[in-house]
Amino acid sequence: AALPGLDQPPTFGGKNSLNFHAMCLIVVDTHRYGGHVVTAARTARDHDESRLKLYARREVEILKRETELSNPQIPRETPAEQPAPPAAMPDPRRVFVVHGRNLAARDAMFAFLRSVNLEPIEWSEAVSFTGEGSPFTGRVLERAFEQARAVVVLITGDDLSRLGTRFQQDSDPKYEKELTPQARPNVLFEAGMAFGTHPERTILVSLGFSRPFSDVAGRNQVRISNLAEDRQALAGRLKTAGCDARTDHKSDWLHSGNFDAAIQAPDSDVHSYGEVRGESLAAIDDITDKEEVEFFNRLRQNLNPNHTYTPAPGSREDLIAERLAKRGWLAVGPVGGYRIQRLI
Repeated sequence: AALPGLDQPPTFGGKNSLNFHAMCLIVVDTHRYGGHVVTAARTARDHDESRLKLYARREVEILKRETELSNPQIPRETPAEQPAPPAAMPDPRRVFVVHGRNLAARDAMFAFLRSVNLEPIEWSEAVSFTGEGSPFTGRVLERAFEQARAVVVLITGDDLSRLGTRFQQDSDPKYEKELTPQARPNVLFEAGMAFGTHPERTILVSLGFSRPFSDVAGRNQVRISNLAEDRQALAGRLKTAGCDARTDHKSDWLHSGNFDAAIQAPDSDVHSYGEVRGESLAAIDDITDKEEVEFFNRLRQNLNPNHTYTPAPGSREDLIAERLAKRGWLAVGPVGGYRIQRLI
């Protein structure tokens, strides 16, 4: 008997019915091996069972598709998506510091961070995070940002820059027309990377004076110096970013890291960037005696006797400090900056 093809489904009860029990008895094929006749009834039965199962599966799939087309509101069954595992939180003690060429400022920041129970990530350690022998700098920064609980961008005026005269306007501030300190381009670029990936954990810290850049004009920067209030502000910002900074019942953090001594003019032969053109960038005529006294009292309350205060070159504070030094209230430090001269 001829077996029906897949395009001719078998029927039951008709003339061409394939009765299961009858199939077991019908000899579909014979083979002669040394005069013996071997029946293949069992082989035929197994073969037809497989074809019937295959046809049944195809019929069920067709019915399912017809049901979906006639009822579009019934969603198709899809495997349940497994939720992504939560990302591991960085170590609350780890901090990555973006800095320029002023290594004295970098060392002061590292000393301060360690004094408040934090662990600044060194560059060689950041390279090891990639697991690569010669990684790209961008890859190193990405991995360092991921491993750090906070990114401190230390802005120091390592370069000298001004706006080209072709593009200057009368309304431009003086720092656009004069050579003034500016952060290194890599620091500005890496600051942008940090804000782009971890804005809630990135802290801008400025040391001394440097040209402002408009892209961060709306962001609150932290000014760092040897003053206790500036150190307290930075410690508080680190805590806000989720760092395990500890200052309670401790005092070393008030003195660790001499930030004022790290303020340096970009050119070794220029004490203040205001001297590049032989003029000061801040007005001195409107400084009053009252302002000088208030400034001196703040220094006396917050400045450690063993440290010096170095204001941003050419800033208003720098001009006031110069006037106080002439009055004998402040004294020039051994490596620059000012110390308290008048104790009462």
